[in-house]
Amino acid sequence: MELDVREVRRLMAAKGYTVKATAKAAGVSPIALGKWLNHGVKPRLDTIGRLANALDVDLYDIAKD
Repeated sequence: MELDVREVRRLMAAKGYTVKATAKAAGVSPIALGKWLNHGVKPRLDTIGRLANALDVDLYDIAKD
């Protein structure tokens, strides 16, 4: 599974979340989140799960095969 960057961006925008706020809620650095969103770096599955929790969605809402 990998992160669905488009969906994460869409959810962040819909909820009015910044990269900094989303990263803090997920327990990751804003730099790491920025790398995932902008540079194709792939987070681990457990980290995608923490990001899903921060966005208040299911893991499968932001992950793709």
